[in-house]
Amino acid sequence: MVASLGITLSIFIFNLYTQYVVNYNNTYGPLSWIIILLVLFRLISTFIYVGLIINVVNYKEKRLVNTSR
Repeated sequence: MVASLGITLSIFIFNLYTQYVVNYNNTYGPLSWIIILLVLFRLISTFIYVGLIINVVNYKEKRLVNTSR
């Protein structure tokens, strides 16, 4: 859930950023989009990683609670 919310939020912010803030095409050309997309992919991968860690911690806690009974 954390990963999906983070990905949705980062794509929404990326869309706003590219519409209103960025005008790199005039300065750097179309290759600037590669850098911007790499930043987006890095942000998405961070959200996926955090979601994975949260799921592992929750799984271990549930497993610990179930085995103690």
